Amino acid sequence: MKGQKGFSLVEIALLLVVIGLGGLLILPQFQNSEERAKASEAFSSLSAVQNAQNRYHASTGVYAPNLQSLQMHGLSPQFFDFGLIEPGESGSLDNSWSLTMTRKATDRFKGEYTVTFTDQGYNPNDSTISDLPAITPLQS
Repeated sequence: MKGQKGFSLVEIALLLVVIGLGGLLILPQFQNSEERAKASEAFSSLSAVQNAQNRYHASTGVYAPNLQSLQMHGLSPQFFDFGLIEPGESGSLDNSWSLTMTRKATDRFKGEYTVTFTDQGYNPNDSTISDLPAITPLQS
């Protein structure tokens, strides 16, 4: 057997175990970064709604009661569903509003969670994404 070149069965098995363990360590990080990318869809959509609401308020004196009033064409998120525009803490659309997007329940990894924006921006208190620290956005 001297002079034969190659790897033994034990060496190959050990290599496969090391590769498998490495994959198990990397997979959760990959899934978290994938979900952060999907969550960014909600933040960019809600930020666009916030800008449109500010323009609507500047021209009418009140915030829009629904997304159709904002005339935001082409806003169709893939991973989230829009809720309804609700009056803010004042109970009136005169000076505040709130809108929540809910993650579609098709994801096997995180499941449903919500992202809420108000006239003030991202609202972590009413967003269940805040319960998922791996994908919570950085606060500015």
